[in-house]
Amino acid sequence: MQAKILTILASKERKKIEKIIKKNYEVDFDLSNYSVLIGPEDKIWIASREILNADIEKLDVNSIGMNLGKLKKNEKIRLTIEGSQLIGKEAKKNFVELNEDETKKFMSGSSLQIAPSNCDMHNFVIIKSGKNILGSSLLTEKGIKNLLPISRRV
Repeated sequence: MQAKILTILASKERKKIEKIIKKNYEVDFDLSNYSVLIGPEDKIWIASREILNADIEKLDVNSIGMNLGKLKKNEKIRLTIEGSQLIGKEAKKNFVELNEDETKKFMSGSSLQIAPSNCDMHNFVIIKSGKNILGSSLLTEKGIKNLLPISRRV
């Protein structure tokens, strides 16, 4: 089995990711306290700065730290559930607040036919229900396309 390649991003590349998060969610998310790595399929990982002390070239690992999300075309980022929970607390744009019925439908895997006003069409939105952040999904003309992994559905 071949090890997957993770690359530690330089400060300039890390700042690009911060700008994408700012542009999409209007959140000043500071990644300078983390080592930011990018892996296959443009997945972004964040880890403790101490990882810089290890020679990751010699390690046979598939991931390090927490998967924040995946970079997409047109400066968009599809956040993981954990990434949504980190960024969603302060998001001022591209988030959707669900009521109890919508939350039940979303958590069971259904897409939602709603049109939130503070969101950009064809962009990823953070899904909230009360104080809970459930993940992220894609906003289309038909509504919110559910991207919740099957293993996380109820």
